[in-house]
Amino acid sequence: MIRIPKIKCRECGGKGKVEMPEELWIVLFSLDGHPMTAAEVLEGLNNMGEYISVNAVNNRLERLRKFGFLVRKKRGRSWVYQEKGSHHET
Repeated sequence: MIRIPKIKCRECGGKGKVEMPEELWIVLFSLDGHPMTAAEVLEGLNNMGEYISVNAVNNRLERLRKFGFLVRKKRGRSWVYQEKGSHHET
């Protein structure tokens, strides 16, 4: 069974926690602990049957970063995202 991460509740000013929306946790789990660009995440999502735009993937990755689940580094012209505290983190 998948354990869905909790995020701060917007309705109560961040005092409570609610389950992360499905569109975010699918992106988070698709990283699987490995550093990836938005294009690589998109390819993985497409292979899972999730068909969204690369812009939507970028937005979701950025939301996850702002929630504190991801870190990012620049690689050429692309951002590379990975789970915070991942053993792949450099």
